[in-house]
Amino acid sequence: MNLTDEKLMEKFQNGDTEALNELYERYRAPLFRFIYRCTLDDQLSMDVVQDAFFEAAAKKALLFP
Repeated sequence: MNLTDEKLMEKFQNGDTEALNELYERYRAPLFRFIYRCTLDDQLSMDVVQDAFFEAAAKKALLFP
């Protein structure tokens, strides 16, 4: 996909799980680097990144009423 972040969020909001996967692929590395600078722990940093996206998927209805 070559869509803007806004378009991907709109697609995710409408039930397209591939849109969330695309956002994950775009932001996994930058988020990991940011969190790693705070934690200095590879595993914890990856867990935090994955948990953030998992929570977004799990709570989509709350995020987008």
